[in-house]
Amino acid sequence: MRAFWIGKLMIIFALLMVAVGVVRADLVFTFESDAVGTATQFSNTQNGTTATFSSPIDPDGFEVFPALGFLTLTGNFLGPGANTPAHTPLTIAFSTNLNSISLDFGLNDPGSLTLMVFEGATLVGTVSATGVVPPGFSQPEGLISFDGATFNSVVLNTPSANLFAIDNVDVATAAVPEPATLFLLCAGVVGLAITQRGRLWRSRLGATRRRKLLRVENLGRHCSAMDINQDP
Repeated sequence: MRAFWIGKLMIIFALLMVAVGVVRADLVFTFESDAVGTATQFSNTQNGTTATFSSPIDPDGFEVFPALGFLTLTGNFLGPGANTPAHTPLTIAFSTNLNSISLDFGLNDPGSLTLMVFEGATLVGTVSATGVVPPGFSQPEGLISFDGATFNSVVLNTPSANLFAIDNVDVATAAVPEPATLFLLCAGVVGLAITQRGRLWRSRLGATRRRKLLRVENLGRHCSAMDINQDP
């Protein structure tokens, strides 16, 4: 019985650890650590996850700029290069699978930004957001986000505005449970299985003993009846 409860406690503890382990970890890619003028293609790493920024017209499709005329694009931001044509897409490839992404964007004229989300070469979702001019500023800005599927790259583009810039790329990853947690979970399951098997075996053994005792009792009653019948 003690082994049964130990097994149950091990499973409960392991499940709690797994639940803690899969809480999404947020990572924010800003461009503060990138020198002004850094041009695509380049990479930025946060807590072991790398984001690689590129465009079809690299080198210098997009580059890092200092703070300039935006409310939400604080500090350095990533914007189009000097010779970048209108409607040039920006690709961000990640070194690990993600569950969500959000980022601030700015546009050079009224319009919207489109975010296409991919797992490998498979498109898993598309969202759009329209820029709004904040009070006291002259250019549209906004926040665009996606959540609800696993992905490892995104492509940004403007179907209406000519050019765009981005900052504060916030992504979430699902942590993988540590081997020690999985070991506890497996050990608890195995312990419960062994305990349940032992209980089943003891139950069957008890049933066998009860049948034997019943046969002995019946035999005793039969013998007693025979003695009574033979008594003169």
